[in-house]
Amino acid sequence: MKDYIENLPLIDTHMHRISHLREPDFGQIAGGVLSGPNQHYHSRQRILFGVLVDELRKRFAMPETAPSLAVEEERVRRVRENPRAYYQSCFEHANVAMYCIETGSPLRGKAFLPDEIDFFDSCIPEESRSYILRIERFADELLPAALRFEEFEQTLRERLAQQVRVQHAVALKSAIAYYAGLNLQIPAWEDAKAAYEKLLGGAHTKADEHVFYTHTLMLGCEVAAECQIPLQIHTGPGNSIYFDHRSFNPALLTEFLRDKRVFNRITVILLHAGHPYEEETGFLVSQYPNVYTDLSQTFLFSSLMAKEKIRALFEYAPLDKIMYGSDGVLFPEMYWYAPRRFRELLADVLAALKEEHFMSATRAKAVAKAIAYDNALACYTKLQDML
Repeated sequence: MKDYIENLPLIDTHMHRISHLREPDFGQIAGGVLSGPNQHYHSRQRILFGVLVDELRKRFAMPETAPSLAVEEERVRRVRENPRAYYQSCFEHANVAMYCIETGSPLRGKAFLPDEIDFFDSCIPEESRSYILRIERFADELLPAALRFEEFEQTLRERLAQQVRVQHAVALKSAIAYYAGLNLQIPAWEDAKAAYEKLLGGAHTKADEHVFYTHTLMLGCEVAAECQIPLQIHTGPGNSIYFDHRSFNPALLTEFLRDKRVFNRITVILLHAGHPYEEETGFLVSQYPNVYTDLSQTFLFSSLMAKEKIRALFEYAPLDKIMYGSDGVLFPEMYWYAPRRFRELLADVLAALKEEHFMSATRAKAVAKAIAYDNALACYTKLQDML
């Protein structure tokens, strides 16, 4: 099983651009990205950080006794010596047929510079790049124009649809969780207009942001339906001080998923399997025919419980609605480590299910190929013309 999965091509349905000019502290590679006293020290005490340092130690052919600090220093030396070569080496030999790059991720709140975009994209072969557009980035860029609300709505729709065509985008993405949590209450048009006007005036509340960004999400749903592309939604915890960590359970999306503009009208992908709420995510995926999920964070940021988390998702979710995604972010090593970690864990889980008589060897191989490649091709239909 391991040899079979090792040779399967992957479609990475969710990853981010990163900047070679503005790298954060390396401790953040294991999480803990909110700033605070001793946060960089605490991040380095996570299990995942130790695992990643061990992998880099092997990659750099350093002695097992080499301290973590020496590994970090060697990494910095290599990146500074030839950043392009180092970045490209992280993508090489990963056997990833297509990277779906989320273009709207803010870097510490700042959009990527053209040089940063060109550098990162050029590290991936052109035939292996596709793009996903973040709705909120477009909305935020329009706010300074202070348009009338009706003009704002029309312009947002038009710009999203235009960039889907120009960039051949395969999906839209919403990070509504960062702005409003996932307990979405679909606002009336009049309430959305009032919230927008308060945002322009500067005298707004978090409740106004919730209403406004929920409305922009619904506008994005209209564009996704028009362009016949899926909508990704961030679920699970995030890395923003504005994120309400009490509201990241994807089960809170029930009202949204039932809305007539969403239910069986557009395909929705619940990103990160809702980690750490894999069971709730699996249940939603099983109940809504147009809802899918990916495994990012479940296998990467869950170190000790990764196999159990994947099995929890498998318990409920139909296996043809689960996809690979790396959620690669912040550091190039994530694009190198994620495929290796995913293949290793998927092989172990499927081998165990075979031994426990839940599936035959033939079915286990079919499931592996589906999660690695086939399900994404069926879900992100525009990829079919690219691969």
